[in-house]
Amino acid sequence: MIDAPREVASTVEEVTFFEDRAEVSRQVELTLSTGVHWLAVSGIALTIDDGSVVASTSAPDTRVLGSRVERRIRQEPSASAAEAAERETELTEARAERQRFETEISRAEEESTRLQQLVSGVGTAIERVPPGFAAHQAEWTAAQTELGRGRAEMLARLAAATAGLAEAVRQERLAQRRLEITRTSSPRFEAVLLVQIDQRAATSTTVKLRYRVAAALWRPEHTARLVGDEKSAERTIDWQVGAVAWQRTGEDWSGVRCRFSTARPSASANPPLLSDDSLELRRKQDRTVQVEARDEKVETAGLDSGTRAVDDMPGVDDGGESLTFAATEPLTLPSDGKPARVELFRVTLPAVVETVATPELTTASHLRATATWRAESPLLAGPVRLVRGASIVGRSKVGFVGQGEPFELGFGVDSGLSVRRQLEASDEVTAVLGTQKLTRTVTLFVANLGAAPRKLTIVERIPKSELSEVKVELLDSDGAKLDDAFQRDGFVRWKIELAGDGTRTIKLRYRVEAGSRVQLRGIL
Repeated sequence: MIDAPREVASTVEEVTFFEDRAEVSRQVELTLSTGVHWLAVSGIALTIDDGSVVASTSAPDTRVLGSRVERRIRQEPSASAAEAAERETELTEARAERQRFETEISRAEEESTRLQQLVSGVGTAIERVPPGFAAHQAEWTAAQTELGRGRAEMLARLAAATAGLAEAVRQERLAQRRLEITRTSSPRFEAVLLVQIDQRAATSTTVKLRYRVAAALWRPEHTARLVGDEKSAERTIDWQVGAVAWQRTGEDWSGVRCRFSTARPSASANPPLLSDDSLELRRKQDRTVQVEARDEKVETAGLDSGTRAVDDMPGVDDGGESLTFAATEPLTLPSDGKPARVELFRVTLPAVVETVATPELTTASHLRATATWRAESPLLAGPVRLVRGASIVGRSKVGFVGQGEPFELGFGVDSGLSVRRQLEASDEVTAVLGTQKLTRTVTLFVANLGAAPRKLTIVERIPKSELSEVKVELLDSDGAKLDDAFQRDGFVRWKIELAGDGTRTIKLRYRVEAGSRVQLRGIL
């Protein structure tokens, strides 16, 4: 005979966060008699994935026969029994106060009527007093005045009691409404995990439950602190890798072990559909070449500069290998949808710091630190809080960086250096061949606004041509460094040193040359 489901308590042991869900591990400890039992585990999120439920046990005399999720609707009172009793007491006191005012009003009306009759009787008696009894008439008049004064006081008491009665009636109605609210009920939606157990011997049993829920996720977040002597180029970065987690599952996650995974359990593993790729040939109608300029984003996993810890580094997609990070201590994550920040680990990185200016984008100079990531796991992409010393200087973001891969990070504006950019254009077309020659001269005015000598790296660029019909020639670089980055992306760099309050002028000239059949649209 199978008994009705037995309500049992469970404890959340571990939660593994993914980018769009979480996996919860629960544990139930109980003692069962021999036979088949149904266990009902409450406190489960409504957003549970029914197909992900796994129930298991390591007890030799216990076997899990099956499990399923049951969703219920329960009518719950709006208030507890203690609160309902308190509201009933308030209503009783409000009724007693109303009755007290009603009794006082009734008495005041009776007393006022009696005094009014006495005043009228005394007035009639005074009118009937013979003329020879004037002295007695004065006494009666004083008595009539005293009775009138008493009636006026009684009328004031009656008015106060009437106002008190109105307030008492209002308070009674409010107490009645509060009591009615406590007596109402509202539907409560809940999920219960039912587990069927075959117990072969009466002994203590531990059942482990694992399932996935929605409404919980995490994202990486970092804090980078630049420390060391500000005048030295060799400094260190104290890097804190953290996780930001949210959950609104409705479950109680108090004092649980938390892990944060980059795996994607919801990602589809189906291969793409194959289709024919048709190629067609057509006669070329227009021999005019139209050329347009575009800004191309340089996509690399790390920097060309810097020292790699290993020769062969993985790219951003490391073959789908997932990473898992563990919190250093148990966490309490309330189900309120608010972000909770968790520190995962710290690492100290040696860094080379320099001041860099890109005058094509801004006149301000920036502090840039170049470091090599040296940790047991790659650096995940995410926002970074930038700290210099004890001050937060801003927020930035970092892309994926592999182990041993160099990367760079800006640490705010250096207000002590300024670079102003001026562009001059000169276009000409040869008379016979119609060759187009576009000459551009970039003049940079660099100024050191402080009294101490400063070093500065300036980065400019010239266009790079992908077509044989368009040629780009560098005419004058004013002593710039032309490295591999220049050959590939057209970046020109100067490393200069300025004395205190010093200035310098740098010129960069290049020419774009194209044939007569080339249309240069939006070039430079």
